[in-house]
Amino acid sequence: MTPVNQSSESEQASLNILIIDDETLVTRVLGRVFRGHALTVTHTVHDAIANQERGGWGFDVALCDVLLPPYNGLDFYEACRGASPGLEERIIFMSGGVVDSELSRRVKALSNLHVEKPFDLMALREMVIGVARRLR
Repeated sequence: MTPVNQSSESEQASLNILIIDDETLVTRVLGRVFRGHALTVTHTVHDAIANQERGGWGFDVALCDVLLPPYNGLDFYEACRGASPGLEERIIFMSGGVVDSELSRRVKALSNLHVEKPFDLMALREMVIGVARRLR
């Protein structure tokens, strides 16, 4: 494991992180990894979009599962792009082996970061910090 340096910790402390995943275990683990930071957790794309519409589309980074029936991570991507162009760049996609090859191809064609489950939590933490730093 790579230790997180002091400046990364202080920068991460101010992040507003949106987690969209239908697996309770994944959301619990991510909640622990990013404990002490502003977290919003939803289990569906529909709920995530509704919450963002009510709250003004305010997140620094979104961790979004690719396959969230009946919608998918690309639906959230398109909603972000439509609401505030450039916001979609803040999404990191997570997948546990997407069985839909067309969906997988479309996600991988985007410039967004993408991690496969199970993922290295420290590497994911650094990705989140990196995306936030780059887009602030």
